[in-house]
Order: sequence, then structure tokens, then C-alpha cells
Amino acid sequence: MPINTIASYPRGTRRHCFTLVELMVALIIIGVLLLVLAPAFNRLMTGNAVSSAERMLSSQFALARAEAASRRCEVAIVIYDENTAAGATKIANPSSFRAAYNNGGTWEWLPGSQQTWLPTGAVVGRVLLGTAADVPAPVPGSPIPDLPNTTTGVTVQIDGVDFPAVIFKPNGRLAQDVVLTIIEAVYIPGQGLTARNDNYCRILEVSQYTGRVTISQKEATP
Repeated sequence: MPINTIASYPRGTRRHCFTLVELMVALIIIGVLLLVLAPAFNRLMTGNAVSSAERMLSSQFALARAEAASRRCEVAIVIYDENTAAGATKIANPSSFRAAYNNGGTWEWLPGSQQTWLPTGAVVGRVLLGTAADVPAPVPGSPIPDLPNTTTGVTVQIDGVDFPAVIFKPNGRLAQDVVLTIIEAVYIPGQGLTARNDNYCRILEVSQYTGRVTISQKEATP
């Protein structure tokens, strides 16, 4: 016949349960750690967004260069803001792009292309002709200039609006070296920049002849 047994523990030992006070202390410690580590985690995620934006744009430049040579026409990566009003002369700090091509003298969006947003936390700061040495160092607290779209060689006009762009000629080359900067910030259409980091900017320098992208960084001035 079955025998009922009673679990027993070695003499001098007992089962331990957490008390309410111990649980509260543990929760307080976890809360303090989260409070301390959250800013560092946020900076890490934002830095990753900038790095991801670099890779996205670099790959798009390579594709645009190949497309220009294939189509034997100019192809551009356009810094595009869907909220830009027609006829505007400036586009303030956009964070998206799209491919366009020169169709017999008229710039049009490349068939099959669509507006692509950079990762949250990364924003295009400048597009200009020149090299990394021509990019001014960031100045904390100073306003970021709007992206001018009246400079020959780095602008295209689509549907009556001028956009900053990196333009590849039919031979796959640029008219001149072009630099594009990326900053840590969040751009909200209609509201502008938030959570901006003025301490540095990343620079993407596109070679005029090879289309190769060289990435560097410029620190803020003291």
C-alpha cells in the first residue's frame, strides 16, 4: 500500500522568502540604475542612428552612380522633405532622401523610387561643394543654417521646387567633390529639430571621380 511521505529539510536549514522590504529595496536600486543608464543608452542609440544613416546614404550614392552610367543620364540623390511648400527657396534640416533623374532636361523622380527616411536620431545638416576641410566646425548653441538649394551643382528642380542633391553625371562622376554632413538630432516636420547634439558632426565626402565616400568627423569648437 502507498506510504505518504513528508518532505523534510536538513536540520538547521529553512526555506527563505523575500520580504516586502527586500522587494522594495530591489525595485529602488533598479530604478536608480535605469535613471543613471538611460542617458548613456540614448546616446548609444542616437550614435547608432548616425552610423546607420551613413551606411544608407553611402549605398544610395553607389547605386545612383551605377544608375547614371546605366541610363546615360544624370541621376541624383535628393534631400527631400515632403512638407516643403512649392516654390520654397530653403529646406530646413530634412531627414529623408529620394532618387531622381534628368529626363531630357526635366528632373523627375526615378521610377520605382520612394521617399526614404533616415533612422530617428540622424538628420542631414549640410550639402555643399568642396571637401571635408570646407565644413565649418559645429558651434554649440548656434542655429544650423538651412540647406540652401540655389547652389549650382548641388541642386535639382522637381515640380517647381529646388532641392539639395548629390548629382552624378552620365559617366558616373560628380561635377565636383561634394560633402554632406549628418548630425545627431530628431527632425519633426512642421516642428523642426529636437534633441540636438551640437558636439560634433559626421562628414560624408563623395569623390568627384570615383564616387567613393570617405567618412570623417569634426568636433565642436571650444
